[in-house]
Amino acid sequence: MRSPAAPSWGSGHEARGQGSGFVRSALLLALMLASPLGASALASNCASPSGPSGVLTVVNKIRAQFKAQALVWNATLATRAQLHANKCLWEHSSIASRQWGEWDWDGENIYRTWGTAYPIDGHDACAYADIVWASQVSSYNFDQPNVPRHSGDTKHFSQLVWDWTQSVGCGYAVCPTMAGAPQAADFVVCQYHKSGNWLDFDMGYSWYKENVRRTDCMKATGDDWCSACSGTTCTACYPRGTFSGAASDPILLDARTGKARDWGVVGMLCVSKCDPKVTGCKGGCLVDNSTCVDSVVVPPPIVGGGGPVPTKVGRSCVNAPTASSGVLTLTNALRKRHNVAALTWNVTMAARAMEHAGKCVFANSAQSTRNNDAELIFRTVGVTYPKNNLDACGFATQDWYNEATSYNFASPGRSRDEGITRHFTQLVWKGTKQMGCGFAACSGMDFVVCQYDPPGNLAGATQYSTNVMRTACQTATRDDWCATCTAGTSPVCSTCISRATYAGGPVDKISLDATTKKCASKCPCGSASSANCALCTYSGACLRCNAGWAKNLAGQCLLRDCPKLYGTGCTGCTGIACTACASGFKLNLARTGCTRLSRRRLRSLPGQ
Repeated sequence: MRSPAAPSWGSGHEARGQGSGFVRSALLLALMLASPLGASALASNCASPSGPSGVLTVVNKIRAQFKAQALVWNATLATRAQLHANKCLWEHSSIASRQWGEWDWDGENIYRTWGTAYPIDGHDACAYADIVWASQVSSYNFDQPNVPRHSGDTKHFSQLVWDWTQSVGCGYAVCPTMAGAPQAADFVVCQYHKSGNWLDFDMGYSWYKENVRRTDCMKATGDDWCSACSGTTCTACYPRGTFSGAASDPILLDARTGKARDWGVVGMLCVSKCDPKVTGCKGGCLVDNSTCVDSVVVPPPIVGGGGPVPTKVGRSCVNAPTASSGVLTLTNALRKRHNVAALTWNVTMAARAMEHAGKCVFANSAQSTRNNDAELIFRTVGVTYPKNNLDACGFATQDWYNEATSYNFASPGRSRDEGITRHFTQLVWKGTKQMGCGFAACSGMDFVVCQYDPPGNLAGATQYSTNVMRTACQTATRDDWCATCTAGTSPVCSTCISRATYAGGPVDKISLDATTKKCASKCPCGSASSANCALCTYSGACLRCNAGWAKNLAGQCLLRDCPKLYGTGCTGCTGIACTACASGFKLNLARTGCTRLSRRRLRSLPGQ
């Protein structure tokens, strides 16, 4: 998709990126093939790629910040990129020209400017393109890669820092004319082997989370807009993504500083203009675009010493953890379904969780502050508690558990529908032994933090298969959406798991079908079973067809239900007429159905 050109100081810039977006096979993932040359060697016009300000040096400095391996210069890619740049066409090169395996091809970012004098800060057009692509990080959502912040384009950034990528080659041309450019344009093409922006085997985004990582400063400050820091204090913010289609409001460093006793740094936050729905906020909003920085302003020191304290202090959950509706009781009831041991309450972990919740910053705490324990965070805005007889901690826990509707037990560790599942898997992780939670009410936002030890979600399918298991009801009913079931030798499902509210997956209601006693929901769009199907099971199989349709042998609703459409006796039909009748029936003149023949008439018909 083309980013809209945004002229600035008489110049214009545009960027396009093209990676993969398809699932590669397990075999091809292991291949380490070199890209075919496909053309005679042609030197890149990029200035000194490996020089101090060259495109290779710049990209590797950027990648180092995001914990990605350094790239090497690939002359083959550079030749292809230069050949495409020389065409002066504002479009990607063909995938066929970059393909090196059945389902593998090299990635490509393209960029153009006009009316711009290079070098800029010592960078030629190729290196400066890297800087522009990297600025898209301000829109990248590390928690939900499929939902960019502020609607910005982020695929150039994610390709730039994709850890699996091994090499890069770029080309550059000055184009006297180019469609869409009002004057001569500088055109940059960079190709990447192996390409980034891959969905995983379940069309989910787990590979994004493996390959596109937060920087140390992001982790230390809990601020995804922070580009530089001193310890846990942010000292600089990333700029807005240049010409990425995102908001153009600048990201600024909030000058209010101070340390709160026992709460760490509260000031020095990156802020920008809030979403229009946020009213009455004077200081701007944090990276989520909705949390007002006013809620974390450091007030004057308390009289009598002790230093400043945050206006919103974390505290324990409203309900006692071991109460009938407490967060520990609920967690252990949910874990019991999966036949894993109950957790114990750890007051130290709870104190840490309360401390972090009190900062009112919707981001995970630094791992170093929690001994690398796992941490789940949750927030709601405008929700009145108790809700469904649960306080905020219990409601968060139930919603985390409901991510089970997206979990793929058949492919451990994967999501079946792009919904987030890592909160659910941590909640029921067999190896986890203890937990602690905290809560804070933050100017209209209720913020829950829970920590778990030992942490779950360890890498590898075997880890998931041995720590995240089906419930007895799911196994007995062969229904992964089943929450509870009847007792006995032939149990049937009695209730279904609800959809998670904030997991980013499907939101269609899951309900129990009264006839089949199976949990069903709206069919996944584009699935083989979705056409003419009214309800699908957890696996995507069609449970019931829409009126007028019947299943074929493959379970797809592709056969017309002729008796339902045109009455008894109709055995063949189209969408507008009955075309054939059963023995003993005759097609009426209007072709709207079949008329039963009288017995006398039947005797007079040969062969009847």
